[in-house]
Amino acid sequence: LLCQFVEVISSSSGAPVTLFLDDLQWADSASIAAVNQLLFTADFSSSPSSSSLKGRKQFFFYGCCREGAIDKKHPVWKVFL
Repeated sequence: LLCQFVEVISSSSGAPVTLFLDDLQWADSASIAAVNQLLFTADFSSSPSSSSLKGRKQFFFYGCCREGAIDKKHPVWKVFL
């Protein structure tokens, strides 16, 4: 549902959509799975016949966590590895 929401917003607004999540050190596994799905399985590309940027869906994700608050065993690392 989150992927569909972002796809609708990004295609109807004409402007890039930005999602900023702070304090990722507190993210649970369900939240991390949702971000993972959004980043790697959602379709934010335009049709293959479109070669220009016009009409393309643009999505930017920024995630932050407190320095030193997560280590390599934290579930958020699964998204980035």
